[in-house]
Amino acid sequence: MNRYYLALGFLVCTTGAALAQAQPLPGFSTGDIVVRLAATGIMPLAANSHIDTIGGTVDVTSTPAPEADISYFVTDNISVQLISTATRHEISANNTALTSLLGSKIDLASTYVLPPAIVAQWNFFPHAALDPYVGAGIDFLFPFDTQANKLALPGIGPVVQKVGLSTAVGPTFDVGLNYNISGPWFLNIDYKQILDRVDARVHTAVGLVKAHVDLDPGVLSAGIVYRF
Repeated sequence: MNRYYLALGFLVCTTGAALAQAQPLPGFSTGDIVVRLAATGIMPLAANSHIDTIGGTVDVTSTPAPEADISYFVTDNISVQLISTATRHEISANNTALTSLLGSKIDLASTYVLPPAIVAQWNFFPHAALDPYVGAGIDFLFPFDTQANKLALPGIGPVVQKVGLSTAVGPTFDVGLNYNISGPWFLNIDYKQILDRVDARVHTAVGLVKAHVDLDPGVLSAGIVYRF
């Protein structure tokens, strides 16, 4: 009888272990491909800016945008993420020497920005339902379709005739959290701090004005993740 119970116990244990191994882990593993769709807010800090000749500071508006990204788990803990989105921003010059003529805020231009980034992330608990992570990487900023403001003055014409913006490259720092809802589906919240500087060449009615701004946008996003 004792042998019978021992054999039964052994069978239960081995069957339970086999079933446990057969169940997919709630989190992530080496070789997983992860796709995320998110709602994102791009918030340029523009804390340090300078405008030649007329003085003042540069302001760049925040904007919401959709975001898509894809990650690959090189190991259980290390993933590499490629991010893509496009955003539209308004650029203005504030408190310049032309305040008495044009007001304290001069609308310079609007522009679209493509800021692809690649980030390596360390996942603290990849096999758990709740997985916080940190990361670091590099961001590339490509302005496009920049349109100068149409403001014109009698006898002078357009105040801003043309605006050119430089591309930029800067480091990116990342912190976030994945939460397993069910099977391959996760919720995600993520914050990235990007550090980059953009130079501008503004052709105006009074000549060329050069400016630069440490754009340094914060990128806050929330979305849904699917693991393949």
